[in-house]
Amino acid sequence: LQHKAEKEEMDVYTNAVQNQKYDFDQKLAENAREVDSYLKVLKDEIDGLRSQLHTTIAQKVETRDFERALNDTALKTEVEKVSTTVQRVKGELSDLLFQAKNELITKTKTLETTSQERLSRIQ
Repeated sequence: LQHKAEKEEMDVYTNAVQNQKYDFDQKLAENAREVDSYLKVLKDEIDGLRSQLHTTIAQKVETRDFERALNDTALKTEVEKVSTTVQRVKGELSDLLFQAKNELITKTKTLETTSQERLSRIQ
């Protein structure tokens, strides 16, 4: 009778251990699925961040190229303005020099005429 009671008690313990092992295996499988799910979410988020980073870098390169082109255009515009201004000033200086030359020629002729008239009077 005692042997039978011990066997029944051992069966109860064996069943309890098997139930605990089954529960542990179920929890372990559930935890593995959860970890896999977290890893998938994490991978998806990393892929999204990578995509955003590539987009940002591409936009930054495009922005840098645009700024460089804009600066080049502004520089060309400034060079054209300076060139136009230089040409205008050059033309104005040429006109002033031409006027000064004509005035000098006129004054020289007037002076020569006046000098010759004085010489003629003196003689």
